[in-house]
Amino acid sequence: MLPTLGSRRLSDIRRADLVALIDGMIAEGYGGSTIRNTLDPLRRTFVRAVQRDVIAVDPAYRLEPPATPKPDDRVASRRRRAA
Repeated sequence: MLPTLGSRRLSDIRRADLVALIDGMIAEGYGGSTIRNTLDPLRRTFVRAVQRDVIAVDPAYRLEPPATPKPDDRVASRRRRAA
């Protein structure tokens, strides 16, 4: 996140910038969970900035990161008991 947004003021960050960040992380192979964990502190920062009148609009509002695929259901193999 720092290389992409680190030098910018909060008021200069737009929703398109966040979408580009997410798309870049997907392209680099990051999973949904990692992307969400990266965005969560940023989301909280934007919420606080709106509450304190630093910015008027939260660009991360209702921004949906990719879903984390559920692991395939695993079925234990049946072992034969020794007779």
